Amino acid sequence: MSVEIVQVPGAAVPIIWPRTVELLAEPIALSRGCYEPEDVLTFCVSGDMCLWLAIDGEDVLAAYVVEIVRYPRKQRLRTVFAGAKPHTLEKWFEPMVAALDEFSKRCGCHGMEAAGRRGWSKFIDGEEVASFFVRDYPAQQELH
Repeated sequence: MSVEIVQVPGAAVPIIWPRTVELLAEPIALSRGCYEPEDVLTFCVSGDMCLWLAIDGEDVLAAYVVEIVRYPRKQRLRTVFAGAKPHTLEKWFEPMVAALDEFSKRCGCHGMEAAGRRGWSKFIDGEEVASFFVRDYPAQQELH
């Protein structure tokens, strides 16, 4: 059976969420407290973000969460989170990128972007890879 790439409608996200949150837990944790899984679920249900899946029969191989980012002069489709079952990338990566590319064009985007661990760079041949730096400040006490 071949891998199918599907966009999950917002109303259906809570139904599939238990099967996808395990794939997205580590990438969400890498947001360093900016998101929790329930935040991502809420944004996907509301339509502020979209959940995409790579499915092989009954098996969910990968989950992508994307959003449209509007800049002053362009808009892009941003991959916010991506997670997958180990050793499955060759089955779903190219079809997922192709589906997201087509979706972004239908939405009027001028391109796509993503931030991720350095290891992803070996899968995006021909694309510009930039660094992303994060500095977190220590928790501040509430002002009274």
